[in-house]
Amino acid sequence: MARAPRILLTGFEVFGGHSANPSEKLATRLDGEWVGPARVVGRVLPVSIAKLDGAIDEILAETKPVAVVALGLAEREATIRLETTGYNELDFRIPDNDGKKRRGPIDKAGPAKRAASLPLAASLKALLAAGIPARLSDDPGRFLCNAALYGFLARAGRMPCGFVHLPQTPEMVARALKKDPKTDASLRASMGLRLQLAAIRLILAETARKALK
Repeated sequence: MARAPRILLTGFEVFGGHSANPSEKLATRLDGEWVGPARVVGRVLPVSIAKLDGAIDEILAETKPVAVVALGLAEREATIRLETTGYNELDFRIPDNDGKKRRGPIDKAGPAKRAASLPLAASLKALLAAGIPARLSDDPGRFLCNAALYGFLARAGRMPCGFVHLPQTPEMVARALKKDPKTDASLRASMGLRLQLAAIRLILAETARKALK
């Protein structure tokens, strides 16, 4: 019996002193769900530049997906952010979970940038029609999210592949404000996990349509 096509959904571990990471929660929550004839396979990536490439190779070899939707946290973002481009550049503002900071190219032999191949326009249209705040972005930062996007795209071939940034949850912001009532206003943006879950389900549905047509 043929195996059902798989859509890989990745999140990241908790990092940077945050109390949680919604990308990890959603990748775990959606693992095993069906999107039409495709099955979602959720996996969590390490917040480690030294381990990231190996983890990507291992997960792709294990899952053999028809599409990749990678997720990450953007602490200053108030909307679902659909990234259009991965860049061959690192410039860590904070250390990764190994305590390391990196600055410079990801791959000295690689192109300066790679274009995401998810159905971004269709996903944006579906999100806004559902009343979910969302926008396109050409700046995924220069931390592990960008490294994951660039790395997945290097391996994606013709399959749909891209990255989605998520806001903090209200609970994360509340914990931060409890710890420091003067937390910078730019760090107070949030979106409930249920709404984020609905958003990712819509993106997965559009991705499945493109991957399986």
